[in-house]
Amino acid sequence: MISPILVTGATGTVGSQVLRLLSRQRVAIRAAIHSTARGRFIHNANIEHLVVDYHSPETIAAAMVHVKRMFLLTPLVPEMVDMTRALVTEAVRAGVEHIVKLSMMGAGPQAAIAITRWHSAAERVVEEAGVAWTFLRPNAFMQNFITYHHGSIRAHNAFYLPHGEGRVSFVDARDVAAVAAAVLTQPGHAGKCYHLTGPQALSNTDVAEMLSRVCGRTIRYVEVSEEETRQAMKQAGQPQWMIDAMMELHEENRSGYAASVHPDIAVVTGRAATPFEQFARDHAAIFR
Repeated sequence: MISPILVTGATGTVGSQVLRLLSRQRVAIRAAIHSTARGRFIHNANIEHLVVDYHSPETIAAAMVHVKRMFLLTPLVPEMVDMTRALVTEAVRAGVEHIVKLSMMGAGPQAAIAITRWHSAAERVVEEAGVAWTFLRPNAFMQNFITYHHGSIRAHNAFYLPHGEGRVSFVDARDVAAVAAAVLTQPGHAGKCYHLTGPQALSNTDVAEMLSRVCGRTIRYVEVSEEETRQAMKQAGQPQWMIDAMMELHEENRSGYAASVHPDIAVVTGRAATPFEQFARDHAAIFR
């Protein structure tokens, strides 16, 4: 029996790219999805997909059958530590040998804000499970400019954030997935933590200038206040815990705490991290 690699969060920003890269290799792949409707996003017939409810041990156990390596990605919610514990518990029972967890830059013993504290606690669950582990700690994704800002960029030639001129070493999610795929299929990564960033720290003004060059028109970064941001999130129906967590993250970005640049993408994959301007060129049609 070939042991499949289990990919959780398989249809998200990173998980879908992990599936794409693994599907190019001669490995068996099992994708954990939240509903049968999400399965339509998996277009490779060689990828087995199962509906997994993180609150249902039975569905988790079914996904773990014969699995030896797992990419662990849970939703960003206050109960993510409990979800991690449920997945890891079943993984240990099933004989999983290596867990590769997608974490977050800033996680660890000195985690400063709520989101990184959640990831830090989830990392401890994995560490204490007694199996091999690798932690991937990416910075903010370049793809966030697509997910959250492409509408205002297309409609108003602007995006709005409360970051001042704080710099962030944005990382391309495709690079994060490349690291994950390498760690899941190659030896030598157990017990390691990789800090994944882009090749340079950029302000949102820098980002706007790059988007302007790529799109052939002026795109502006408009700084907004914390209160304006809170109100906009409330009007969008975001829960209070999410608003509070995002405001903490905005403060970190504004203060420059997310500006560090690390070489780990090149160390693991053998190629340099993707610059933001290349990311923008690759996705220019979305911003135009």
